[in-house]
Amino acid sequence: MIHIVIASNQTYYIGLAATLVSLLKSNKKNFLYIHIIDGGLNNEQTGFIRNIVTSENANNKLRFHSINQNLFSGFKSDLGNSYMAYARILIPTLINEEKVIYLDSDLLVLCDILPLWETDLTNYPMAAVQDPIVKYLRNDYPYTDNCGNEKYFNTGVIVLNLNSWRKHNYQSKLLEIISVEPEKFRYWDQSAMNALFKGNVLFLEQKWNTISSNLNLKKNDPLIIHFLTKYKPWNTYNNFIELRVWRHFVKKYIFENKNLLFYLAINYKTPFVLSLLKAQIKTILGFISGIFNSKQKSTELLKTKNNIDEIDQECTNDLSLTNNLEKVSSKQIDDFIISQWG
Repeated sequence: MIHIVIASNQTYYIGLAATLVSLLKSNKKNFLYIHIIDGGLNNEQTGFIRNIVTSENANNKLRFHSINQNLFSGFKSDLGNSYMAYARILIPTLINEEKVIYLDSDLLVLCDILPLWETDLTNYPMAAVQDPIVKYLRNDYPYTDNCGNEKYFNTGVIVLNLNSWRKHNYQSKLLEIISVEPEKFRYWDQSAMNALFKGNVLFLEQKWNTISSNLNLKKNDPLIIHFLTKYKPWNTYNNFIELRVWRHFVKKYIFENKNLLFYLAINYKTPFVLSLLKAQIKTILGFISGIFNSKQKSTELLKTKNNIDEIDQECTNDLSLTNNLEKVSSKQIDDFIISQWG
């Protein structure tokens, strides 16, 4: 049985749901034991999770784990203004297994997870993928000693050797080094793990944790795509291919074609609504530009038709996102989703 750990609170619930459903649909033949580190999910949310875990395979199992977030008192809060980013540090005491796969709650899983599970960690405490943005440890190192050219890993998809963690007491060591000077750890526990495990990590192929902006519907290289910046699909509206794929996926498999945008606007309020309004304004300006200058084509314009999901816009200048704005029809996206998840 493959043990999967995901941590989430109510803020990240819709991301958790997408991650989990995509995992389950991509692993119908595998027996999965899903561990949810619960940061305050409500009854409706936990009820949905209970229902879907066995929907693809009746042999799947589920367990919710509560944590004491007071352990992180004084630490930097994460992008969701909570301490849930540190929850994975507690996995060795929460789960009595030899090995687990930890997944962030802002992923889409497009693959059979078994090869990742079979990663040999005999000589390593963990396996991870090199971060696509902070590529080397020297770019995020909290100490003054020379760290050299060690690769820097992203903790969104990791395989943990829990026997090694317990033997060397890594959980306590991580909590201790963060508590001394928490402000030094720019990316929370990820910064701390990279410092602690310097030169002692098995690096995996990039396809196991690919930044979402690299998604290509034709090449289909990524096995897991990761929405790793603060601009999540549920708090930002734009027409990047990867966000359209996420919206189509969630609408089809979680909302069953109900009004996803209304849900996002109600639950994520200002950030999502502002980006949605910006989309509409830019679309209107695009039409006006087309009327007065027929020779100039607006790169920010798509046919709006009856579905507001088709509005073309770019809501942020965040350099970590590429302009993945290749014109792709809704049918192409739907075909891609069906080919991946059925």
